[in-house]
Amino acid sequence: MTNMLSVALKEVPGPLNQLLTNLAGENGQRWLEELKKFLRKEPCWVESLLEFIGTITIPARTEKFVAKENFVVNTERDALVKISHINDNFKKRFGGKVDDIIAEQTLHYAKILKPSVDTPVISEIGGEAKAETTLVAVYILMTRQPNGEGGALLINSNINIFYVRDIENVLCAVYIRWCSYGWVVLANSLDDLGNKWFKGSQVFYRNNS
Repeated sequence: MTNMLSVALKEVPGPLNQLLTNLAGENGQRWLEELKKFLRKEPCWVESLLEFIGTITIPARTEKFVAKENFVVNTERDALVKISHINDNFKKRFGGKVDDIIAEQTLHYAKILKPSVDTPVISEIGGEAKAETTLVAVYILMTRQPNGEGGALLINSNINIFYVRDIENVLCAVYIRWCSYGWVVLANSLDDLGNKWFKGSQVFYRNNS
């Protein structure tokens, strides 16, 4: 037993140094995520549904956020955010939404690598608690690209997806995309089979593990 342990310890430095090199490399975030899975004895290095892109900070907000006062169709030149359409389901689920003071939050965002519905996406993120973000975050990101400028949000007609709780505290998919005249804002329940996200869509999530 002692000899086996001695041999094992002699072999550790090489792989350990390689692991540290990989963690510090270009794909370090992915290596870290897979290492955490390994340590939890979960399957790792399986075919991924998501490709991690980066993180973005949403600043703290010191006043209440009233959805119906901010998510307003307006494509005029002086609009704070150009919004060309809001679907009825968003109005029904989020029209009466009021968020209290919100602390600073860091969002991760990732590209969807193959067509998928919501459940596998949320599962890969790590569950609803890690996937959930806020309506404030959606809006703040839109204000950073009010006229379809470049930024974290996709502006190539692909979908930007967020998981947000509605006025009934039900987690829903809120998704936005840029069209010629402004942002299109939509929402659906997670069991809506119409929510099949195309390859190249992007999901934002909290994942504060």
